[in-house]
Amino acid sequence: TVFVGNLPFAATEAPLCDLFFPGGEGAEHEETDVEVKRDVESGKSRGFAVVTLPDADACLAFVDKWADADFEGRKLVVRL
Repeated sequence: TVFVGNLPFAATEAPLCDLFFPGGEGAEHEETDVEVKRDVESGKSRGFAVVTLPDADACLAFVDKWADADFEGRKLVVRL
């Protein structure tokens, strides 16, 4: 599992999936998931997501690829 922080509070799973897995690439694995964490009471994004990937190598490659990437004008914080 990989932590992705510094997301805009309006971020949802769909645009993140499009960014991380364009054309569904990699998303065909059952073990692959993107979940924006939300406040339980308000339902609003807490500004971070967790990305679940099939194995440790995939997680390391994901961190290498997306660390400091730009998403909607914000630099992503990506770490294990």
